[in-house]
Order: sequence, then C-alpha cells, then structure tokens
Amino acid sequence: MSLEHGGAHFSMLYDAVACRLVVDALSHSGPAVPSRLPFGTCLTVNLPGVRPHEAVAATAVTGANFTAEILNATKVPAEPPLRAYAQ
Repeated sequence: MSLEHGGAHFSMLYDAVACRLVVDALSHSGPAVPSRLPFGTCLTVNLPGVRPHEAVAATAVTGANFTAEILNATKVPAEPPLRAYAQ
C-alpha cells in the first residue's frame, strides 16, 4: 500500500521500526533518535509474533473500516462552533 493511501499510518500498528521508535521516544527524554535503534532493526518488517499475512489482513480491514467511516460520516456545511471545554 502506498504512503499516499494511508499505508504509512496503517502499517504503524505492526511495523517493527515504528514500534522501536515509539519505545525509544518513551524511554528517553525528547524525541526518538533512529541512531539508537539496534543495528538491523530495519531488516525486520513486522513486530515479533506478527506474520506477514496477518499484517496484510490488518491493513485491509483497517482500510475498509476507515473508508466506510469516511463515506458514512455526517456531512456538515461548515465547522461547528468550538465546544466550551475546548476553549
């Protein structure tokens, strides 16, 4: 799935590098630093325990659900007013 079609977002759910970057950011002060990742991290596609066919299925289901939500969302002519709790 290409990046412009959401591939980057959906794959973060099972991507080994994305997971390592999140763990790095949570384990250190400041943002994630890719150079702190173990050598060879980029050679691992999925998280441990996630098989390739499961990753493909997860992406397909997530994409279908996202598309259904967008197509069935209530349409409004303009942005609603900001709610009090957000002001």
